[in-house]
Amino acid sequence: MGKMATTEAGSIPPLCEMLSDDIFEVRAAAIRALASLAQLKEGKIQIYDLDKLNIIIELLFDLDEQTRLNTVQLIAACAEYPPARCKFEQCLSKLKKMQEELYKSQPLVAEHAQIAIDVIEWKP
Repeated sequence: MGKMATTEAGSIPPLCEMLSDDIFEVRAAAIRALASLAQLKEGKIQIYDLDKLNIIIELLFDLDEQTRLNTVQLIAACAEYPPARCKFEQCLSKLKKMQEELYKSQPLVAEHAQIAIDVIEWKP
């Protein structure tokens, strides 16, 4: 109920604007909050409708490990929405590279990259 109330209160647009903040802690926190709200169908739709998927994809290249982890989780959540899934096909190669290269050094990022890959590649 809290996520629905937060979504209905209009919190997704300002959080999406924070995705391009200069301070990495702000970006990481915004992504984490959006990943939580994207668990709801309405959250996925709002993020997609705000046309922020390109910014989300760019955050896969962020230097901060926590930001990358939160981004992969956000992609996995949003990719459950079919139009977003199609858009995120653009970053499959990056996710696969992350999954392979970070398996030992950042296992949590690698694990969630695989989850995002599975969601994006899922066919009904």
